[in-house]
Amino acid sequence: MLITQNSTNSILSTNAIRLEEVQVGFFFPNKTLEAMKLKQLSLSVQANNVWFKAKNKYGYDPRSMSTTGLLMPRMPMEFSFTLNAVL
Repeated sequence: MLITQNSTNSILSTNAIRLEEVQVGFFFPNKTLEAMKLKQLSLSVQANNVWFKAKNKYGYDPRSMSTTGLLMPRMPMEFSFTLNAVL
C-alpha cells in the first residue's frame, strides 16, 4: 500500500503493542535419562513475532513503514524447536 507523501493522509499513529518473543524449555529428570543412558536432555520451543496490535487505521507495524510511503506487512510468526542431548 502506498500512502501519499506530504499529505495529512501520510500521518499515522505509531502507538503499538507487541509480544515479540516467547521461549519455553524443559529439562528431563535424571530418572528418565538413566534408562536412555544420557547425562542431560532438554527440549525448547521459541516463537518470534507472536502478537501485534497497532492503533493506526491500517493495522500496520510502525517499524515496517518506509520513508518513501510504502507500507510493508509485518514480519510473519516464526517457530524454532531445539532438542539438546548430552551423552
